[in-house]
Amino acid sequence: MLALGTGCSNSSVTSASGASASGASGGAAATGSGGDTGVGTASGGKASKGTGGAGSGQVVVAGPSDKIVYPANLQHSPITASVGTWLREIAAKKPGRNPKNFMKAGDAISLGLEYLGCIGAGAPEEDLAAHATLQPTVDFFKTGDIAGKNGFLRQSEATRENLTASDALTDGWLNKEIVAANPTYALVMYGGVDIGNGGTFDPSLFYDSFKATTYGQALWEVTDQLIAQGVIPLLRNMEPRVAGGKLVVQMEMFSGIARGIAQGRQVPFVDFYSQIVQTPEFGLEADGLHINSFVSGGSGAHCVFTDVGLKFGYNIMNLLSLEQLERAKKVVTDKEPSLDATGTALKGSGTAAAPFEVPALPFTDMRGLAAATDKSLTDYAACGGGNEAGGEYVYRFEVTAPVKARATLINRTGSPVMAKLHHFTGTATAGNCQTSDETMIPKTFAAGTHYFVVDSAPTSAAEAEMLFLLTACDAQDTTCN
Repeated sequence: MLALGTGCSNSSVTSASGASASGASGGAAATGSGGDTGVGTASGGKASKGTGGAGSGQVVVAGPSDKIVYPANLQHSPITASVGTWLREIAAKKPGRNPKNFMKAGDAISLGLEYLGCIGAGAPEEDLAAHATLQPTVDFFKTGDIAGKNGFLRQSEATRENLTASDALTDGWLNKEIVAANPTYALVMYGGVDIGNGGTFDPSLFYDSFKATTYGQALWEVTDQLIAQGVIPLLRNMEPRVAGGKLVVQMEMFSGIARGIAQGRQVPFVDFYSQIVQTPEFGLEADGLHINSFVSGGSGAHCVFTDVGLKFGYNIMNLLSLEQLERAKKVVTDKEPSLDATGTALKGSGTAAAPFEVPALPFTDMRGLAAATDKSLTDYAACGGGNEAGGEYVYRFEVTAPVKARATLINRTGSPVMAKLHHFTGTATAGNCQTSDETMIPKTFAAGTHYFVVDSAPTSAAEAEMLFLLTACDAQDTTCN
C-alpha cells in the first residue's frame, strides 16, 4: 500500500459493541431489469436544491446486515467478511461478466492514457518499485478484452472532458460503457467538474447546497446503477481544486460525499484526496485543475511508484487504483473471505434517548427513512421548520472547543418524501432547536453538546433514503462564521 503521510494502514479496526451498523437500510438500488440493454437514469439530471418528487419505482436490494463505517484515517476502506460477501453477491448478479475487465468512469482526468495506460509498459513509464507484489494483479487484468484492448488501455465511454456524474447518467455514457466493456469492476471518480456547478467557488449557502445535492444524488445513482447491473463500484474521492491559489472551500464536503456513498452501499473506497493534497502544488498542474505527472527523460512516467514518482498526482492515482483492483480481485475472483478482520459500527441507536455518536470529523451516515422508528420530535417551529410526523434519526456531537463545520443532508433521487435537517443545542427537545434547513447548516458550533436531527413525513418506501454529513469548514469559508 501507498505510504504517504499518516493513517494509511488497514491492519485492524476495532469493533464497537452494541451498535447498529452504519449505512442505508438497504444495499443497492436496482433500476429497471438490471440487464445490459439499459437501466433508468437519474431523474431530473442536475437536481436543484431540495428536489425529491414522486417515487422512482427503484427497488432497494439489501446489502450486508452488519454494515461498517469507513474510518477517515484509513487509506482503503475495510473489506471485512460481510463486505467481501456483499461484493461477491454483486458480481453474482451478472455471472457472465469478464472478471478481467474493468471500466473507468470520470471526467478528463480519467480519460487519457496517463490514467493506467502505462501499466505493463515497462521502463521508463512504469516502475512498481516497492510495490512489486502488485505484478500478479497487473498480469491478470492485462489479459482482459474490451474490443481488443484491456481495461488499462481502453478509453471509456464514461470518461469525457467536462463530464459530471449527472451527465454520465442523463447522456447515457455510463450505461454505454457497461454494455461495451462487460466489466466486473468500475473505477469511479467524478467531482472535478461537478464542484464548479453554479459558476462560483465562493462560499454560498445556496450554491453549495446546490452543488452538494447535484453531485451527491448523481454519484449515488451512478453507484446504484453499477451495482444493479452486477458491476462492483470502486470509488475514490476527487482530486484537489484550486482557485486563486487556494483550495476551494467545498473540498471537504465533496470528499465526504464520495466516502459516504461508498460507505452507505458498502463498496470499496480509497482516499485519494488526503494523499495528493500533501504533495507539492497539491499534485496539480499550473491551471489548478488537472493533476500532474512525474517526468523522466523528458517524457511522462505516470506509473513510476518510487518515492520520487509518488510526489505527483497521476502516479498516486494509478497506484491507488491498482491497489483497489487488487483488493477487490482477492475477495471476488480469488474468493478470500476478507482482507480486514473487523469493522466498526456507530455507537448508539439513532433515537433521542440513545443518539448516534459523532466521534470525529469528517462524519457520514446513510440511512433508510422507513427504518427510523423514533418519533419523539415532530415540531420544529422554534427554529423555522415545520411539523414532521415520520420517524427521525438523532446524532450527538460533543464539542470541547468552538469548531467550524458544515452539516449537510442529501435526499436520494426519487425519494417519495423529503427529509430535513435540524440543529439543537443542549438537549434534543423542541425548545432547543436552533436552525432548520433542507440541505445545509454551516456555522461555528460552540463548545458543548449539539444534536442533529434528520426527520421527514411518514414513509414505508425503501427508496426513501438520506445521506448525512458533518465536515470541517475551510478557513476561508465565511458561511461558517
